Amino acid sequence: MNFEVLLAPVAIMVSALGAWYFAHKAIQNAQDISRKKNTFDYMSKLSWDRDYIQAKNTFLEIKIGPKKLRAVSEEYERLKSNGHGHNAPEGDETARKTIEEHAAIKNILNEYEALAIAIKSFTLDEQIVRENIQQQFVDHVDACKDFIEHTRRNSGFRRPERIWCEVQLLAEKWRI
Repeated sequence: MNFEVLLAPVAIMVSALGAWYFAHKAIQNAQDISRKKNTFDYMSKLSWDRDYIQAKNTFLEIKIGPKKLRAVSEEYERLKSNGHGHNAPEGDETARKTIEEHAAIKNILNEYEALAIAIKSFTLDEQIVRENIQQQFVDHVDACKDFIEHTRRNSGFRRPERIWCEVQLLAEKWRI
């Protein structure tokens, strides 16, 4: 049998496979660099975002203070059932503060949910995020457990278990 006839097609196939392999690796490398840049941009944005900082400060005041996160959810639900879910009654400073606190907690959880979804979809680099905020993330999600459960129970959604589910899954994965 004459193997010289097969040499040219085999060489072409090997070259094509090699080209495909290196192109694939180049694409993976570009995606990895993009994911890391997106992660850095995201983390940097959070550090300077005034709304996030204000929500986080409000969240931490509640978390550290005597008031419980669940109590905020319960007070908000009471206001909502009285027709004051988004706007406090005129001159009612306590109601205004409850609505503000509830919004701050939801903003933090929504930001964490977006973060968890971005990690799950490989838009953000999990390792970089984990190295930067793992303990804070898990601690905050744990502190919100009762708030999340109360919100789910009172949501009126057909599938309330999906509310902030990615947050809880990621916190469980990162738990030390």
